[in-house]
Amino acid sequence: MALTLAVLCACAQRPVELGGRPCRQGECLDGWLCSPFSKTCVARQVIDCQAADALCPERILTGDPCQDQGALIPCASRATTCEHGCRICGADGTWSGCALPECEIWREDNCAACGDDCSARVRHAVPVCLVTGGAPACAYRGACQDGFVDHDGEVANGCECDPSRPEVCDGVDNNCDSQADEGLAACQCTTGPQSPEICDAVDNDCDQRIDEVFACALSSQEPCTVGPGASPGARTCSLPICTLGPCVADDQAPPAVATGFTAVTGDTVLSLAWVYPADVDLATCVLVQKDGATPPATPADGVSLQTFSWPGAGSGASYTVLGLTNDQTYSYAVFCEDAAGNWQLSVTGGNSGSGTPRFGSVQNPTDVVAEDRVAGESTITYTAAAGVNGCVIRRKIGSCPARHDDGDAVGPEIGGSGAKSRTDSGGLSPCEVYAYAVFCRKGGSWNDVVAAGQNCDTAITEPWWLPNHEDRVALVVKAPPPVALTDVPVLVTLNPSRVDFGRLLSGGADLAFLDPGGGALLPYEVESYRVGTEVAYVWVKVPELSAAPAKDCIFMYYGNNVATTNTPTAVWSGAHGAVWHLAGRRSPAPHYLDATSFDNDLEEGAGGPLSLAPGVVGLGLAFNGDPQYVFAADAAALEPAAALTLSAWIKPTDWAGNRRVIQKGALDNGYRLLVEGEALLFHVNNVGTVTTATPPQLGAWSLVAGTFDGAALRLYVNGARVGSVTASGTVPDTASNLRLGAKEPSGNATDLFKGTMDEVRLESVGRSDAWMALQYLTMIDLLFTYRAPEAL
Repeated sequence: MALTLAVLCACAQRPVELGGRPCRQGECLDGWLCSPFSKTCVARQVIDCQAADALCPERILTGDPCQDQGALIPCASRATTCEHGCRICGADGTWSGCALPECEIWREDNCAACGDDCSARVRHAVPVCLVTGGAPACAYRGACQDGFVDHDGEVANGCECDPSRPEVCDGVDNNCDSQADEGLAACQCTTGPQSPEICDAVDNDCDQRIDEVFACALSSQEPCTVGPGASPGARTCSLPICTLGPCVADDQAPPAVATGFTAVTGDTVLSLAWVYPADVDLATCVLVQKDGATPPATPADGVSLQTFSWPGAGSGASYTVLGLTNDQTYSYAVFCEDAAGNWQLSVTGGNSGSGTPRFGSVQNPTDVVAEDRVAGESTITYTAAAGVNGCVIRRKIGSCPARHDDGDAVGPEIGGSGAKSRTDSGGLSPCEVYAYAVFCRKGGSWNDVVAAGQNCDTAITEPWWLPNHEDRVALVVKAPPPVALTDVPVLVTLNPSRVDFGRLLSGGADLAFLDPGGGALLPYEVESYRVGTEVAYVWVKVPELSAAPAKDCIFMYYGNNVATTNTPTAVWSGAHGAVWHLAGRRSPAPHYLDATSFDNDLEEGAGGPLSLAPGVVGLGLAFNGDPQYVFAADAAALEPAAALTLSAWIKPTDWAGNRRVIQKGALDNGYRLLVEGEALLFHVNNVGTVTTATPPQLGAWSLVAGTFDGAALRLYVNGARVGSVTASGTVPDTASNLRLGAKEPSGNATDLFKGTMDEVRLESVGRSDAWMALQYLTMIDLLFTYRAPEAL
């Protein structure tokens, strides 16, 4: 871009005319120049600066009148450079002195007056020569060369070009990624030497040299030293410009961690010991102390007690801390440093520990036993050592109490030594694992050391109801409903992480499920038991699930060589009119069994056999959109009158048309659940329709359901209500068959469901929000927490 000297000369023999008007798009009419400061047009003076009368800087003085605020004029003799600064026309109409902080003149010779080629300093920018009260220097005011922009707004690094432009074969970094012609095969050096050289390890200007205008070649290195020990290292040449980075030591890996740390308690004393790591790259180690139970995190986090020179791999070390306060906890950590100055900062049980000094010797019992498998209570027994003044029993759920004041107290302190016992019956739940720990004291000093199997034991307050079954697992409800629910079918999903399949009879025939607190057997149905993959799906009917925040559980027993007596259809008694798992084709027809006692089994329609596919629970049924469907003959259990719930898991592949999921009633005169016009819809004839504008997601499993309770129609997706309308009436009684995946008569192809279907149900009750949410959770395996197996 060509630039013109803004002020060629200023003379005493004629008035200075620098007045102007605002520039238009950075330009002015002929005879005027656009001032970079005021953005107004200033007069161009054509004066022979070689003439004798051109030597006139003294005639333009501070206080002399001027016409245009922001106009500039040099102060130098012959008025052609910034050697002595510039004057600026002020708001008061007078010229300033020559000591301005910045003086700017644009020149065609690329600021040669500054004694340097500014274009090599400010990348792709239009440079200026700047005087700040001293020598001229290169600067940049925001203008960029053609085809470049100041993308990041950082003046110092110039113009980065335009990141929105595609890269083309022109030797230019078009898209601001510091590379020219990248990704364009056979493009390098085809556009001639006009491509500027950039720091990218490529010969951009085709002169057989790489990065020749920079301080170093990209990725090259030079040796250096770092740290007090002058450890060897290297500096690496890197972007954004080819300059050498900081000195990086050759060895960046910290040394290994000390191990075997122990803290032995004494009277105002702690005896510490550890083992040095077997690491030849180790110089010194420091021992750091910190108040409290949290170990120091770094060498500076606490008080440095002593620095140790490394005595050799695997050597032991010890240190005695004196003058401590009894019954106050102190924590310690050992940090090591190598010769290159790298610190090992890992804090583990091997290089850290805590201790609490005590007066005298306080011995906790080592024979604590918590008697379990007794309904609603546990009895804790132990033997207190001689000299002990008193002991307390503390209780927590799941893990041992950490000290004498942690967890819940089981009664008051027990005094004296010898055999002791106490029964805990304070509202214990059969769904919890309780941990009991006994801590003893001498005087005011407590022994807060806890060891599982010594002074801590666990108990489960649920009797072993089935002595012929040698194994059991507790299934704890982790997502209780907001209101209590009764007679709830729940899904138990078994895999090798939850049960040892080698302990079960074939097909899970020895399984037994019990409701805690009474030992009543619960009915169950094994939907799928796959030996090869060791996965089983079992439906269990639970008499009641308490409302949150109460906790419920059931116990699963197995490990018996005799099959358990069970009635699978009892799981689906009551309001269930039909339950189709669609788990596999049966032969001869009917092909897909109803799990209820009503035997509303499904047969395949005229479109031919359907394919099995992976479902939500075991296998499901795949509909390909040809005329394929399954149907159940008209039956009383399929004709509820006062209330209705339809539900199904679906994985659709297409919502074009009116895709039926469940329908009973020719010409839509019964009830139906479908997607019509890409809206999920539940319709009961003569009652009403409820819809939601967003259909279930294609290619993903969704639990869709519609309910009618005599007062409202509701629509659910994945256990959440998505639509509701007030409605009343009676569910129509039709003589039609019930179909899955189609309507009757079959109609055109757009009425046919396309995708996979699983776990379809019809119920003669309008289920609640809480019921639908819980059914969704149980079928995605989020209802239960499976405890570790117990053995008799």
